[in-house]
Amino acid sequence: MILNIYILFLAKLAAFYTVFYFCLGCFFVGLLYIFAFSLDEHEPRYYNEDSTMAIRTTATVVGMGFRPQPRVDDNLILVSNDPDQQARIASSLRLYRDG
Repeated sequence: MILNIYILFLAKLAAFYTVFYFCLGCFFVGLLYIFAFSLDEHEPRYYNEDSTMAIRTTATVVGMGFRPQPRVDDNLILVSNDPDQQARIASSLRLYRDG
């Protein structure tokens, strides 16, 4: 008698959790569908010129953006003892600074 009650209890528990997790999964899939439906395929919702995710109409920043950094190896200045090369580098840096 006790074994039959225990088996009935386990069957009810299994049925409850089966229905519960099925409904929870349907709810999750529904939320994913709503989220995917609200996305624009052609342009992001939040963007800004400063590489941050800002709302288009206000200056409110809603998140952080990512701006790729230059490679360090491409921006190194090799300095030697050659006066001609030092003059070229100094001239190039002056042009960059002034222009």
